[in-house]
Amino acid sequence: MKRILFLETNTTSTGAQAMKLSKEMGYHVHFWTNDPSQYDSIKYDNPTDLADEIKVIDTYDAAKMIKAIKNEQIQYHGVLAFDDYHLMPAAEIAKKLHLNGHETKSLSLVRNKNLMRDYLKNLIDKSGFYQPKFQTINEDHSSHLYNDNYEFPLVFKPIDDSGSNGVRICHNKNELIEAFNVEKERFLNPRGYKLQRSWLAEEYISGDEYSAEMLYTKEGWKLVSVTLKETYGEHAIESGHVSSKSIKPIPDIEDRCIKLLNLFNLDFGAAHIEFKLKDSKPYLIEINPRLAGDYIPALVKTATGVDMVEHLLKQSLGIDAKINFSTDESAAIKFFIPKRPGIYKKAANLKEIMSYQGIIQIDTVNLPVHFTQAKSSYERIAFAIAKAKRPETAFKAAEKAISDLRWDVSYSN
Repeated sequence: MKRILFLETNTTSTGAQAMKLSKEMGYHVHFWTNDPSQYDSIKYDNPTDLADEIKVIDTYDAAKMIKAIKNEQIQYHGVLAFDDYHLMPAAEIAKKLHLNGHETKSLSLVRNKNLMRDYLKNLIDKSGFYQPKFQTINEDHSSHLYNDNYEFPLVFKPIDDSGSNGVRICHNKNELIEAFNVEKERFLNPRGYKLQRSWLAEEYISGDEYSAEMLYTKEGWKLVSVTLKETYGEHAIESGHVSSKSIKPIPDIEDRCIKLLNLFNLDFGAAHIEFKLKDSKPYLIEINPRLAGDYIPALVKTATGVDMVEHLLKQSLGIDAKINFSTDESAAIKFFIPKRPGIYKKAANLKEIMSYQGIIQIDTVNLPVHFTQAKSSYERIAFAIAKAKRPETAFKAAEKAISDLRWDVSYSN
């Protein structure tokens, strides 16, 4: 029996799609999780329903999982993780089992945002990107927060979290100190990941934000699509995206991304490179050595015909995968983020909105949801996906769908 191991997954369908594809290809799907209840908000294609076998184990402890594999005497043909926090354990297990996966040294450099910034400091001329000014803040040496001179606005963020958790745009010293004081009391993120006790204070770069969706092939890295992003609020929550081959913020973006990834010796899977464009110059925000979240792979598939999930799955299993562009469209997603505290019970007109021109999907998380304040992507409770020939048309269609939602909600006083 052919078997594949999934270490947790993300909550925006990518890992679930890979599970379904694995089963279609004849693989027995093992799903290891430290807490199955963290997937309770997923309405459809819940990984706990898709898996053939579920094991509750500490998925942050690679040594414990390797020991469990040895004791069970099960042969796996691939091991995958789709969220940031389990990329390293998956890479360590893959290496031990002689399976395809990331090199752990390269992975560590990009998973830890401070290491990425430090590594690029002396290599930035070779990377194809510019870098904002930055400073690492360690909990044990935080006194300089009160003494050093910072340039505002700046972005304060953890070195190893994602989904806008702990991120805050600070406009003065008081806001920076407040953000630090809140963050130093946060030891675990919503996925149970133990956070490192360091943060970055980065120069805020104004301008449009993009991401490059990359896949590794036998010929090296290839650009599949570019995504234009929209963010919301002081925590820079990603509230919408539109992806298309026609989005070209700079003409040589593929060459720049290839240089950047090669500089870190990354040679597996996918990459989601986030950058901002200021004065026609690309400023690097993050390198994510994985597929994008937020349903972006679904947007890419709709816009280009390329199934990035299938490509990554096949690569992990040692199966040859080619990139074939079969369509030239644009696809967009818009999220609903509540503006008022309350209990959101139901969106009443989903079927009506599905009839809107261009809309291909609209849905909510499992409701009811008690909303208090938007601090991260976990507070987004609905989304709409639309397609059109032009990026702006697709985004406007998704935006209208979300704005037209009628909610059954009991607002808090």
